Amino acid sequence: EDFTLDLRIYEPGDLTAILVPKLSINSSRLTCNFNSTDHVLNLDANIPEITYGNIVVRKIAISNKSAKGIFNFNASADKVYSNGEEMLDSIHIISKTDGSDIRFALNVADNRQYNYANIEGLVTPLKDKALLRFEPSDVRLGSNNWHFDPGDSVFIEGKKITTRNLLFKSSLQTLAINSYLKNDTSTSLRVDFNNTNLGDFARIFKSTIKDLSGVANGSLVVEDVFSSPHPNANMTIRDFTVGSELIGDVNVDTRLDSVGQKVLLNATVTGKNNDLKASGYVSIDPANPGLKIDVNGN
Repeated sequence: EDFTLDLRIYEPGDLTAILVPKLSINSSRLTCNFNSTDHVLNLDANIPEITYGNIVVRKIAISNKSAKGIFNFNASADKVYSNGEEMLDSIHIISKTDGSDIRFALNVADNRQYNYANIEGLVTPLKDKALLRFEPSDVRLGSNNWHFDPGDSVFIEGKKITTRNLLFKSSLQTLAINSYLKNDTSTSLRVDFNNTNLGDFARIFKSTIKDLSGVANGSLVVEDVFSSPHPNANMTIRDFTVGSELIGDVNVDTRLDSVGQKVLLNATVTGKNNDLKASGYVSIDPANPGLKIDVNGN
């Protein structure tokens, strides 16, 4: 059975927002050809602009060619804006079959090519789960090029996600990402920072957050990611700087008090002009939200 579609949308007005709140699509065209006998699905879409809330994506092109279990999918966009600020100059997504695997690639860049990401990997379908492996790839953040270590693996089984040897590294910096199951059921995440320059990641943003810098060591743990996520951190940030102002060395230690339904906080800031200590808690009790922080310093 053959099926052919040529759909053109002219000024849909508020129709898309009725179907999906905050969504707006400009005049667009979608063509599709389907054959059930040969399992053929060919699709092309061109959308000048999509707006979802404060996110605007322009010049979207989507193409899919598939037949008898073999497919080749491409999607691209020229500009991505958030709150009127340009986040990305270009984005390109590729996915295609590669034997029994699915190969994917994600290419994004800002308008100066100062920050970019060329991430590649393979997805292997397994019984009741999938295996994701990142290839070394090439990600430039600030003045450093980052890569994944060979031999990584991510197992995905619904909301259960576990990792092995997932390391994201530059020449002198490392992010070790460990996803594990708490009580064998709940996905939890631990990220270890080793001489990680926060400025490399802050420069991704166009807002004032881009002016933050400092060298981070320590760990961040988020347990029960998909049910009731609560972060715990034991971090040291050396030479923490905002803009041109050196704040000093920052130490942060947080832990969860599950009985009292609080996140307990202890922090210090030491530097040439700063000597601060802070302690207290943030309540995560829905019936009694709030925080109490005591700060002492010179």
